[in-house]
Amino acid sequence: MPGGELKGQAGTDNMKKLTHEPGEFRKADCYFAAYKTLEREAWDSENKKYKPTDWRLVHGVVNDKDGPFGHAWLENNDTIYDPMERRYIPKSDYIAANHVSRTIVYSFQAAVQHLNALKTYGYWAPEFADLQHLPRTPDPNDAGEGAE
Repeated sequence: MPGGELKGQAGTDNMKKLTHEPGEFRKADCYFAAYKTLEREAWDSENKKYKPTDWRLVHGVVNDKDGPFGHAWLENNDTIYDPMERRYIPKSDYIAANHVSRTIVYSFQAAVQHLNALKTYGYWAPEFADLQHLPRTPDPNDAGEGAE
């Protein structure tokens, strides 16, 4: 699978540790980073196919001193993994610290369908179009030369 495999275990609930190489994603790549991390989690390297995962891709609205903006992260029950911060955070702490006001949650299968239909890693919901965003993530057919 492109991008490699996940390594190790996190916590006592036997969740896979979601990892990527330092510097692999640029700050503007939250949608790309979240999707790719979810894709890695769903990849079964032994059987060379995708498997079900409890992790979900989340597109949300984060509110900071400059106003609301779109962001993406992963969620599994009460745990958040933000690939831009490269850490696990309790969901309630993440929501409070980032003043999250709206979220749309996608299963891996739904994320793949949106990616294929819209040809972007996100955002996908029309109501996010009027928000501030760091530069849009690249088209999946692009060679990955940066955000548009």
